[in-house]
Amino acid sequence: MIERVTVTLPVHPLKGVKLPVVRFIRSQDGRRYVDVEHPPGQYMRLPLEWTDRCV
Repeated sequence: MIERVTVTLPVHPLKGVKLPVVRFIRSQDGRRYVDVEHPPGQYMRLPLEWTDRCV
């Protein structure tokens, strides 16, 4: 099963879209990101707080 995250940032054009996760990343300054695949074959990095994985 492919892990997915949903974009939750209200102003993002992909709000509500579930995207397949490529990997989770933590930058050197502690910020957390998720690399997702969209469209298929291309990758995009989103801050984790823009997704349903924000804690």
